[in-house]
Amino acid sequence: MEKGRLGWALNIQRRTFISLVVVICSFLVLGEIFLVPYYDRSIKERRETITFATSLFGATVALYGLLRAADNIRKANLEKLGSQAIRFVERWDSPSLYELKKDWRVLNIALDQMTGTDSKEKRISLLEDNLDNRMVAVEFLNFFEEIAIAVFTETVDEDLVKRYFKTIILKAHARYSPWIVRHRELREAGSYWVELDKLVTSWKKGVPI
Repeated sequence: MEKGRLGWALNIQRRTFISLVVVICSFLVLGEIFLVPYYDRSIKERRETITFATSLFGATVALYGLLRAADNIRKANLEKLGSQAIRFVERWDSPSLYELKKDWRVLNIALDQMTGTDSKEKRISLLEDNLDNRMVAVEFLNFFEEIAIAVFTETVDEDLVKRYFKTIILKAHARYSPWIVRHRELREAGSYWVELDKLVTSWKKGVPI
């Protein structure tokens, strides 16, 4: 059985909708057969009642059509947002990123091993004094910034990307935030990764990292 993201049986919904259309059309045909002759023979008051009932029925059918159209648009938007989330996951898991992710993990280990009172400056130096390390960090921070922008512009399903990337992004931000601050200062670029900052603030509420 074909199911949507929320587990709805879409084929059953389509059959139900078709059945409703058939029923509505049947009512319209029966109305044409029985009401029109009765309308011609009825007095003025009854004609007004029949006209009102017919108008009300027509308005109900039109309203139902509008609601169905709005529901279809909503489902199409959900599917589009979900597809965008899946594309982020596919890009993250792409074999083409294997070597870069390998370098990133090596860099992460090196940063995590720096402890002590001067660990902050050591971490900053490891990135600021080494172009290769800095390029690796920038690549992944830019990717996370792209996710953040998609979330805040509502062009991606936040729930889906949050399920997959939440821990990854929160840990990366905590690990690189001292260098991010220094990087902004040195390059006078306070807008670098600000959307990522906002995303982390939103996702980090009540969650230990």
